[in-house]
Amino acid sequence: MAAILAAHPHRVALSRIGRVEVWQKIGGPDTGGVSLVGPHTHVLQKLLRARRRHLANMPIPGGLVPVVGFHPASPIMDRRS
Repeated sequence: MAAILAAHPHRVALSRIGRVEVWQKIGGPDTGGVSLVGPHTHVLQKLLRARRRHLANMPIPGGLVPVVGFHPASPIMDRRS
């Protein structure tokens, strides 16, 4: 994981519904531990270790898998002056 954070590789997520490419730095030690504003990715090691496709508290019906997640800005928490 440290090598990935240090390299800031371009990431490509490909599924049946589309393709997303993210070309900016990954939030890590050299970005102050903060993800940059705009499209970014998360590699959730806990999910990878557990061999899960999504968090246990996500209501995904049996036989289906999530293909994308959107987290729009909060009108309260993500205000810009």
